[in-house]
Amino acid sequence: MDIQAIIDQIMQHVGDAPEKIGDILSDPKGAIEDITGQTLGEGDLSQIIDGVKERIADGGIDLSNIDLSALDLSKLGGLGDLLGGGENPLGNIMEGIGGLFGKR
Repeated sequence: MDIQAIIDQIMQHVGDAPEKIGDILSDPKGAIEDITGQTLGEGDLSQIIDGVKERIADGGIDLSNIDLSALDLSKLGGLGDLLGGGENPLGNIMEGIGGLFGKR
Protein backbone atom coordinates (compact mmCIF):
# COMPACT_ATOMS: atom_id res chain seq x y z
CA MET A 1 0.00 0.00 0.00
CA ASP A 2 1.50 3.31 -1.10
CA ILE A 3 0.65 5.77 1.67
CA GLN A 4 1.68 8.82 -0.39
CA ALA A 5 -0.56 7.72 -3.26
CA ILE A 6 -3.48 7.38 -0.84
CA ILE A 7 -2.79 10.84 0.60
CA ASP A 8 -2.69 12.24 -2.95
CA GLN A 9 -5.98 10.50 -3.74
CA ILE A 10 -7.66 11.93 -0.63
CA MET A 11 -6.39 15.44 -1.34
CA GLN A 12 -7.61 15.19 -4.93
CA HIS A 13 -11.01 13.98 -3.73
CA VAL A 14 -11.38 16.79 -1.19
CA GLY A 15 -10.09 19.30 -3.74
CA ASP A 16 -12.78 18.19 -6.20
CA ALA A 17 -15.52 18.14 -3.54
CA PRO A 18 -14.41 20.23 -0.52
CA GLU A 19 -17.69 19.62 1.27
CA LYS A 20 -16.57 15.99 1.70
CA ILE A 21 -14.22 17.10 4.48
CA GLY A 22 -17.22 16.57 6.79
CA ASP A 23 -17.27 12.87 5.87
CA ILE A 24 -13.58 12.59 6.72
CA LEU A 25 -14.09 14.38 10.03
CA SER A 26 -17.09 12.28 11.04
CA ASP A 27 -15.67 8.88 10.06
CA PRO A 28 -12.02 9.14 8.97
CA LYS A 29 -11.45 5.41 8.45
CA GLY A 30 -14.73 4.82 6.62
CA ALA A 31 -14.39 7.90 4.43
CA ILE A 32 -10.81 7.09 3.45
CA GLU A 33 -11.73 3.48 2.70
CA ASP A 34 -14.64 4.71 0.55
CA ILE A 35 -12.38 7.12 -1.34
CA THR A 36 -9.59 4.62 -1.92
CA GLY A 37 -11.48 1.34 -2.07
CA GLN A 38 -8.89 -0.17 0.28
CA THR A 39 -9.25 -1.58 3.79
CA LEU A 40 -6.92 0.23 6.16
CA GLY A 41 -5.12 -0.94 9.27
CA GLU A 42 -4.76 1.41 12.24
CA GLY A 43 -1.08 2.05 11.45
CA ASP A 44 -1.93 2.94 7.86
CA LEU A 45 -4.76 5.20 9.02
CA SER A 46 -2.42 7.04 11.37
CA GLN A 47 0.15 7.66 8.62
CA ILE A 48 -2.53 8.78 6.17
CA ILE A 49 -4.16 11.17 8.66
CA ASP A 50 -0.76 12.65 9.51
CA GLY A 51 -0.03 13.17 5.81
CA VAL A 52 -3.40 14.78 5.13
CA LYS A 53 -3.00 17.04 8.18
CA GLU A 54 0.42 18.16 6.92
CA ARG A 55 -0.92 18.91 3.45
CA ILE A 56 -3.85 20.90 4.84
CA ALA A 57 -1.59 22.80 7.25
CA ASP A 58 0.81 23.60 4.40
CA GLY A 59 -2.05 25.08 2.39
CA GLY A 60 -2.23 22.07 0.09
CA ILE A 61 -5.93 22.67 -0.38
CA ASP A 62 -8.19 25.71 -0.16
CA LEU A 63 -10.90 25.03 2.40
CA SER A 64 -11.90 28.67 2.88
CA ASN A 65 -15.23 28.30 1.05
CA ILE A 66 -16.45 25.33 3.07
CA ASP A 67 -19.33 25.91 5.47
CA LEU A 68 -18.66 23.69 8.46
CA SER A 69 -21.42 25.29 10.53
CA ALA A 70 -23.69 22.31 9.87
CA LEU A 71 -21.11 19.88 11.26
CA ASP A 72 -22.31 18.93 14.75
CA LEU A 73 -19.37 17.30 16.52
CA SER A 74 -21.59 16.28 19.43
CA LYS A 75 -23.26 13.75 17.11
CA LEU A 76 -19.99 12.23 16.01
CA GLY A 77 -19.48 9.82 18.88
CA GLY A 78 -16.90 11.81 20.81
CA LEU A 79 -14.94 12.85 17.75
CA GLY A 80 -14.37 16.27 19.29
CA ASP A 81 -12.28 14.67 22.04
CA LEU A 82 -10.64 12.35 19.55
CA LEU A 83 -9.51 15.26 17.39
CA GLY A 84 -8.55 17.51 20.26
CA GLY A 85 -5.07 16.16 20.86
CA GLY A 86 -3.31 13.62 22.95
CA GLU A 87 -1.83 10.41 21.67
CA ASN A 88 -4.38 10.00 18.89
CA PRO A 89 -3.25 10.14 15.25
CA LEU A 90 -5.88 12.81 14.60
CA GLY A 91 -4.62 15.12 17.34
CA ASN A 92 -4.83 18.87 16.69
CA ILE A 93 -6.54 18.55 13.29
CA MET A 94 -9.51 20.58 14.56
CA GLU A 95 -7.18 23.39 15.61
CA GLY A 96 -5.53 23.31 12.21
CA ILE A 97 -8.83 23.35 10.36
CA GLY A 98 -10.14 26.08 12.65
CA GLY A 99 -7.05 28.15 11.83
CA LEU A 100 -7.83 27.86 8.14
CA PHE A 101 -11.20 29.44 8.83
CA GLY A 102 -9.87 32.10 11.18
CA LYS A 103 -11.24 30.33 14.27
CA ARG A 104 -9.12 28.91 17.05
